[in-house]
Amino acid sequence: MTIYTIEAILNASDGTPRLINKYCTASMVFGNSQQASTISSEFVMQAISDCELN
Repeated sequence: MTIYTIEAILNASDGTPRLINKYCTASMVFGNSQQASTISSEFVMQAISDCELN
């Protein structure tokens, strides 16, 4: 994760630990499904979008 991905998660979660965990987990799931070696901001944005829809 880069500083931008971490910042995106913190901004989307407003610092709420439960949401931070939810977004990080979802980001890793998206990254794993693409067999990525690092979690990019693309995966984070997909995770945030997906979690906010549910």
